Amino acid sequence: MALYAVKVLLLCAALVVSASAQDVVLRHARANNDFGISLFKEICFGNRDKNVFFSPASISIALGLLYAGASSKTLSELSAVLGLTDAGLVDRDVVLPAYKSLIETRSEKATLDIANTVLIQHSTEILDQYRKDLADFFHAEVRSVDFLRDGSKVAAEINSWVSAKTGGKIPKILDGPLPMNTVAFLINAVYFKGTWLTKFKASQTKPLPFYNHGRDEVKVATMSLRRSLRYAFVDELGARAVEVPYAGDRFSMIIVLPRTRTGL
Repeated sequence: MALYAVKVLLLCAALVVSASAQDVVLRHARANNDFGISLFKEICFGNRDKNVFFSPASISIALGLLYAGASSKTLSELSAVLGLTDAGLVDRDVVLPAYKSLIETRSEKATLDIANTVLIQHSTEILDQYRKDLADFFHAEVRSVDFLRDGSKVAAEINSWVSAKTGGKIPKILDGPLPMNTVAFLINAVYFKGTWLTKFKASQTKPLPFYNHGRDEVKVATMSLRRSLRYAFVDELGARAVEVPYAGDRFSMIIVLPRTRTGL
């Protein structure tokens, strides 16, 4: 059995939506998926020989913090980039509750923690309604800081916050102070921990061929599982996708495999 070289794409933890869920939740999920695929294409365009790892859900939520306070042309551009326009989600009063639903998704058998915070230069005023929307729909804390005089302290606080919210998986995101003219800094952190609905047996893990750059064969430890899984073709990526559910059947990992060794 030969494996094709892959660039692993973590689209996001796919939500299994109940039949009674509102249509807007499904539209928002499709918008997030379209945004993730578009972003993946852009990132990979300049990194064809590198593996790419990112969380579209995290980026979408961070941009959602901007969307909540945007207006006019900026609002229109964010709606288009986030896939909301194509999904028919043009009413902010509908979109913001969809973000809230995503952030509050829970499972008894898995952990999904999504945290947001917004740091504002203390001399900058923000509208009370924007502050309220961030709290109500994103559970985001809005803090006043001084990027100009307390740059190192603020950077340390940001790194500490990120480390705490990701269970230490991301110890820091800043190597030093932000530019002194920073007016606002928006942060999103996503932490997920779960176990497979059907566990992979260690005895079934075997070394199999893996092709770096589509040509350089190496042997890698490869997990195996025999069961029925949801499977689909992704024409936009020239790839195939398989959904591997986590315990609780609320979240899934989507694994994308190119149809050719040099795909994606």
